[in-house]
Amino acid sequence: MEKMKNVCKVLSDLYKVIIILSGFVLMCISAMAQTSEPGSLNKSLILYASAAEIDVTPALGIQISGGIAQRRPVEEIRDRVHARALVLKMGNKICCLVSSEISGTDEPWDKRIRQLAAKRTGIPPDAILLHFHQGHATPSIGNDLVYDTYKGLPDDLWWVRGGDPRYNGPAVDSLVEVIVRALALLEPVTVSAGRDIESRVAFNRRFIMRKGIV
Repeated sequence: MEKMKNVCKVLSDLYKVIIILSGFVLMCISAMAQTSEPGSLNKSLILYASAAEIDVTPALGIQISGGIAQRRPVEEIRDRVHARALVLKMGNKICCLVSSEISGTDEPWDKRIRQLAAKRTGIPPDAILLHFHQGHATPSIGNDLVYDTYKGLPDDLWWVRGGDPRYNGPAVDSLVEVIVRALALLEPVTVSAGRDIESRVAFNRRFIMRKGIV
């Protein structure tokens, strides 16, 4: 039941951000339709955007998330781990999407990150969406297997919970910092879109056959 509540909350947060982003696009289209001179647009109808990146690579020895009840400390670093933030603003409306290669987080840490970011940037917590890749090869923030509320786990088996308390603080600080950096880089942008298929990377239970059928 608890996991179902978390899933519903993630979907709810995603829905909110989709609505916000859709609203931004619609306002841009409306503004462009009202005038043929881009320079004559009201500043409150101009879309501003920015992005930033930060390194969140764990130190050697930090527990890697994704293994069920497995002790998996970082033994080597083959690729750096990053988090990236996108900030969108139009008039008095603003939102932020953070995409991180960190494996995941739990609800208390999710709330803390968004509140800390809101305090430093002024972006409402409900307008900040945190996305984690769940790659099973990086740490998580908080415990995604056995929550802190369960007190029956011996202290020497802390890693069974899924997270590593040594990673939480630095990772949270970095996620907040990347939002701050992105916000400082806001500039006017033009909205455009494109579409293509990249089938050489990966897929999830959807096989694209040689004939093109799925």
